[in-house]
Amino acid sequence: AGLSEHAAEFAAYRILHCAASRAPSLPDELRTVARGLAPPELAAPPVAQAIAVVTALQRGDAAAFFREAGRMHNRGDALVAPLVEQQRARSLRVLCAAFKSPAPSALPTLPLRLAAAALGFGDDTAACDAWLKGQATSLKLSGGGESGGGESGGGESGGGESGGG
Repeated sequence: AGLSEHAAEFAAYRILHCAASRAPSLPDELRTVARGLAPPELAAPPVAQAIAVVTALQRGDAAAFFREAGRMHNRGDALVAPLVEQQRARSLRVLCAAFKSPAPSALPTLPLRLAAAALGFGDDTAACDAWLKGQATSLKLSGGGESGGGESGGGESGGGESGGG
């Protein structure tokens, strides 16, 4: 059994901290946490959510990661925050590769709403557009949203940031 009424919450923080620090001991840490909790604590929402975040990270499942990161329990959001930027950058590389134009000099083109959803911004196309403009990549956005289409991003990479992730 746990040491306090908040054992599940603090176990979740421990799991998230280990994931955020990319500790190579993550599997050992998960086993240690699991052994220290009673079955009801292991099934508690904060622990289940922390495990879902770790699973999404391990599988490279950005959609699941952003879904869980957006609804973290208590202060789990502070532990996940550094991972959000990393996952957005990785997802942007994947999007640029997936939407790369067959023309060698053409920029990848994708709908802003799709970019916003894939990068964890949900329906906030304005925030997504602002974030994209701060990245060192170039792509052409189409469709609705505050950008009204056009290019977003600052680099001359022409999608060169899409080198995998």
